[in-house]
Amino acid sequence: MKLSQMTLVVLSLVLLASGVPAFAWGPVSHQKMALNALSHPTIAPYIQQYGLSTAQIINASWELDLPQYKDEYHNPGWQAIRDRLWLTDPKWASLSENRRIGFLIHLASDSGVPINHSPSGSVFKNTTVEGLLEARVETWGDFPSITPYTGTYTQKMNSFYSQQMALANWCKNNLKWYNVLGSKGKTAGWSGLTYGQNLTQAMLLEYFQTRDQIEMLAVPEPTTIALLSIGAIALWRRRRR
Repeated sequence: MKLSQMTLVVLSLVLLASGVPAFAWGPVSHQKMALNALSHPTIAPYIQQYGLSTAQIINASWELDLPQYKDEYHNPGWQAIRDRLWLTDPKWASLSENRRIGFLIHLASDSGVPINHSPSGSVFKNTTVEGLLEARVETWGDFPSITPYTGTYTQKMNSFYSQQMALANWCKNNLKWYNVLGSKGKTAGWSGLTYGQNLTQAMLLEYFQTRDQIEMLAVPEPTTIALLSIGAIALWRRRRR
């Protein structure tokens, strides 16, 4: 085992022993995954079209793990992406668009973690293995490229889910704390990054193609709508006199 690998194991075990929870992919990994997704040719033109900031989105992609955001926006994770909750849950409309996109990228990327995090957590839970795997991935220089899913958004979500659950089952049967730094750990990490990035691209494309619907979250309360309707009727009657 190389010195850098030994250091990685020691640091991971110290964090785990101290009770520090794992935060899925680390800040470096999240920023690299965000850059890959935002740079994809199907996504990059939208960033320019809507005057968004790649740098601010990338920065926000790791900030979701900060205490002031984590409790409110980190859960649900995979379900938020699958069900397009940014269109129906008012909390997403309260964020600046750069931060909103960064947080959604974070959730989509985390969905690729093959241990503990949704949807894989329903199959495989192991905090020690998760911490070691994520620490290893954090040191990687190269990340996989994106291969977009095809079909409708639902079909894309189903494709991701099938791949991810197969990976979770594979990790449950093959990945142990003592082999995370070997070839099996590389397979688990590389596959998790791949699926997470592919899901991120699918989510971003859907986000931009339905972008204007986010304004529907600002619809007035029913009582306000009723008052506006009464006012409109009164105005219409005046104009007819």
